[in-house]
Parts: sequence; structure tokens; C-alpha cells
Amino acid sequence: MTTAAAAEQLYDALIVWKAQGSLTVTSTSLAFFKQFSSSVTAGTYASSTSTYTTITTAIKTFADGFLAINAKYTPSNGGLAEQYNKATGAPLSAVDLTWSYASALTAFAARKGISPPSWGAKGLTVPSVCVPNTGPTVQATFKVVATTQLGGELPWFLMSLDDRGVLIERSAENIFLTGNLDALKAWSPDNALALSSASYPTWSSQSIFPF
Repeated sequence: MTTAAAAEQLYDALIVWKAQGSLTVTSTSLAFFKQFSSSVTAGTYASSTSTYTTITTAIKTFADGFLAINAKYTPSNGGLAEQYNKATGAPLSAVDLTWSYASALTAFAARKGISPPSWGAKGLTVPSVCVPNTGPTVQATFKVVATTQLGGELPWFLMSLDDRGVLIERSAENIFLTGNLDALKAWSPDNALALSSASYPTWSSQSIFPF
């Protein structure tokens, strides 16, 4: 659905130009705008000018062309494909992906001039230093009940803990936890989390996960 994404970007530009009442052509963007008005030059054009009307009308028609391709090659069952053949326009790759339908819906909304709520953010400043933001987290406690066997030694084996692909590694004296998340040391047996035996025979460990 790259065609819908391209259309949406152009519709979004039209929304911005309408809101500010003008569009600006720079030396950098001049080549782009010349596709829609061969005589245009660098400058700012108010919405009341014929140049503004010519450019925005042509861009909307151009964007509509992308959606027309989607419509032309959408099968009767409405299933959307991830890609289109650049030569024939025939659907390619995966079908019925969630983001294909989401892309179509947001493109349709942008064509109607509907802006998402996030566009209303004001008073934002760019930080001088970029710092990672992991977002909200949740603390999870893993518990395993294990008792000694065979003269006080624990056997070696792997046990599945849950549907997140978390595994427990038991050694002769300790139990270690690792999995496919950074908080679980990304499957690294050398850095696996050691479970505490303070409440033996219940072994436990706490980890912080992105929410």
C-alpha cells in the first residue's frame, strides 16, 4: 500500500498549506513543484493567487491517481495487497495485512482534510540532547518451584515458562532465566538472570518490561 502512503503525504501537505493560507517554493523544492506548474519560480504564494490554485489542484489530482491504482487492482473481495507490480500494477506480496487497511483509511481521511489529534500539539521544543525514552514499564515476577533431586543435585534441562518464549536454565546449583527480550538478556546464557533461592523451594526473580 505504498501508493496510499504516497497519496496521504500529498493530502497532508494540502492540509498544511490550506491551514497556513499559502505555500512556499524553495530552491530545493522547486523541481518538485515544477511537475505541477512548469512556470513556477521560488517564492511564497498566498491561497488567493492563481499559482497556489494551479499547484494545489494539480497535486490533489496527482494524489488521487495513486488511490485510483489501488481501486483498479483491488479484487472483488476487497483484499488489499502490500505491493503492486511497477510494470503492470498487479497486486504482489502479502495480502490482508493490517497496515494495508490502516494506510487506506488514513489516506481517505487526509483526502477529506481530516487531521489526526496529534497535529494539534503546541509549545513543543526540540531538546538540545537526544535521550532514549523507553516509555511506561511493568514489573514482572517469575517464580519456579524446584526441589533438589538425586542426592541434592538439580538435573540439567530447559523448561518453558510462558507464551513469551521465556526459558529457565537449571544448573546443578542455580536456576537462571533468559528470553527474547532485552530485560531477559536476549537469549544470552552468559548474562542470564539468576533466580533467588531465598524462599526455597520457590526460586524467583523480578524484571522490568516495556508496557
